[in-house]
Amino acid sequence: MRKIALGYGIALGLLVWGLLVYLFVGGCAFLGLLLMGTGCAVALYQWLHDRKDRKPWRILRLCFLAAVALLLVLALITGVFVYRASLGSPEISCDAILVLGAGVNGEEPSLSLWERIQAARDYLEAHPDCVAVLSGGQGDGEAITEAECMFRELVKLGIDPQRLILETQAESTRENLAYSLPLLEGYETIGLVSSDYHLCRAELMAKDLGLSPVGIPARTTYPHLYVNYFLREIVGIWYYMLFGG
Repeated sequence: MRKIALGYGIALGLLVWGLLVYLFVGGCAFLGLLLMGTGCAVALYQWLHDRKDRKPWRILRLCFLAAVALLLVLALITGVFVYRASLGSPEISCDAILVLGAGVNGEEPSLSLWERIQAARDYLEAHPDCVAVLSGGQGDGEAITEAECMFRELVKLGIDPQRLILETQAESTRENLAYSLPLLEGYETIGLVSSDYHLCRAELMAKDLGLSPVGIPARTTYPHLYVNYFLREIVGIWYYMLFGG
């Protein structure tokens, strides 16, 4: 009985923890859902374990454990690629960089977009001959395009507007890349600026479009946000490889 109580107790704890994270920790919705999903998995395992004396349930429990182990191995391997890509190669000199857009709150950059703006500013200051394509359209709750928001902030930070090229139609990462390709013609070495956790999937999409960019990471300010988005990217990469888009 103690093992049964412990299993369901852990499941309940994960469910409550996940719900609290989902509701009250800004920017960590995926982490909250993942915790709740783990709680459900623990409860299911305990339920199957309680029926271990019956052969069909033993087989089902072993299949469940094998599936969980496979998912963990795949997640670990994918996580290694996400982490390696997140380091980027910002020391490499590029002829042009492509800065991927993120959310705009009215006319103000979201935290993710501000981090990308700062990374672009730092790179452009370190490479004065480099130009930047700023890519991002206008979504719900955005009074201006993401490209325009980046343009305004970079000019405020001292970047010459003549070095900035705007792409204002894209509504997704794939569109950021596809719509920016014509603007990058004639430049040999292209850098890709995005959030550190996002670089792996963005580079996969870029390679599918025939571009081999240099990763330039925008560091995530808060560790809990990095964990949330890092884990979400693992799922996002598999979704992209299986279904595209």
